[in-house]
Amino acid sequence: MLAAIAVLALSFVARYLFGIPLPPELLADFIFAVLPIWLIEFGVSLLGPFAKHLAFIGCVALYLVVLIGLARLLIGVFPRHSTLTRALSSYSGGGRTGVWIGRRRVVRWMGYAVVGVAAYDIGRALLIPWLKSGAGRVRGGSGVFPDLDGLSREITPTADFYDVSKNTDDPEVDVKRWKLEIGGQVENALSLTYDDIKQLPSVEQYATLECISNSVGGDLIGNAAWRGVR
Repeated sequence: MLAAIAVLALSFVARYLFGIPLPPELLADFIFAVLPIWLIEFGVSLLGPFAKHLAFIGCVALYLVVLIGLARLLIGVFPRHSTLTRALSSYSGGGRTGVWIGRRRVVRWMGYAVVGVAAYDIGRALLIPWLKSGAGRVRGGSGVFPDLDGLSREITPTADFYDVSKNTDDPEVDVKRWKLEIGGQVENALSLTYDDIKQLPSVEQYATLECISNSVGGDLIGNAAWRGVR
């Protein structure tokens, strides 16, 4: 179990320091891709943003169970009289010096960690919408149009623009390596880098974005002036 936890910790370090895909993250993305949409909508409506975090925690637990199974398999494969086995036995044997961490204590620590993450996510999911309630709307208006209290602003401030993501952890795009490939049934195939796109003529237009889960008068909607290449 300790070896599995160590591998899990190294996986997280590799994910956030070197960008190496995390198996539980890939598994969570796969589950969201194959589950029926009605089931995902039910989970999101019931748990809100915490639904995807709960799914990710479940995938992490499943990954840990798989690692523990692999560790036990390796223990069965290696000979019992190996140097490592004798060292571990003497380290944890009765009357010997050393500190032995019991499995129950490790499981209890894991439970505390899961509860802590869940409490953080639930608190964050409840606190942020409360703090941002009424974002992008007129507050303390004069009562004269368009300065009506509670009315959506014509242009939503960037900080108040709604943000919805299905990812457990949003990817970071490396603009130096990113390319836009335009192929298929086109007369001239193109491969454009980010700098190539920035050098093309751009246009600006106003457009409104709204989440399909937005209710009447909800905050999951915003309007802004967008600039880009046609």
